[in-house]
Amino acid sequence: MDLYQSGETRFQLNIDRPPSLRDRVYEQLREAILSGLIVPGATLLQEQLAEQMGVSRTPIRDALDRLASEGLVTRGAGGRVSVSELSFQEIHEKYAVRQVLEGLALRLAFERIGERQLARLQSYLFDMQAAVEQNDWLAITEIGCDFHDTIIASCGNTFLVQSLQILNDSIRRYRRVAANMPGRAVETLREHELVFAALQRGDVEAADELIQAHIARSQQQLETAIKAYKQRIADGDGAG
Repeated sequence: MDLYQSGETRFQLNIDRPPSLRDRVYEQLREAILSGLIVPGATLLQEQLAEQMGVSRTPIRDALDRLASEGLVTRGAGGRVSVSELSFQEIHEKYAVRQVLEGLALRLAFERIGERQLARLQSYLFDMQAAVEQNDWLAITEIGCDFHDTIIASCGNTFLVQSLQILNDSIRRYRRVAANMPGRAVETLREHELVFAALQRGDVEAADELIQAHIARSQQQLETAIKAYKQRIADGDGAG
């Protein structure tokens, strides 16, 4: 059967086209911001970035426009571009949405989670325990994301999965600020263990309450960490 109506203009489908230079520049700059390699408040000079990345200013300019549309960079007086500062309002708004959406995802996933998913969640807990013992805060953060993503991926709602992926990706740079807070690593492990135990025994109400409490606690710790971070900057101690 013909895909087109008689007389309609046909178009060319491009499948598996490799990423363009513009896309690669954008992805690299975005990852550098989200990972904290480029710190909040840092000025982004097109000429400097172009030289560092070995490209012309055009893909740099396009990438900065895309990052500005996502709120990751801001434009100031005279066209100055800088990495967006950490914002308490952004945290409040996004974590409020995260609580609702992750609670929904967990409830939808509850009937779908089987032995394979439970085994994967338990393996993440073993990995997190090892990371806690090694005081590897970066690994703890990444493993925690994998734990949540496994539950979210099991919910069976593609739009919800995609929405949470975008949301959680956008707050990744915030999580890294709080990841190495004293005592937080052990707390994080325990909170994930409790969620897993509730899922394992089939108690969806408890699992929902626990994941909501975990997200709320993460927000509190994050706000405390950002206050300390901003104070260090104000005192002239840098981002470290």
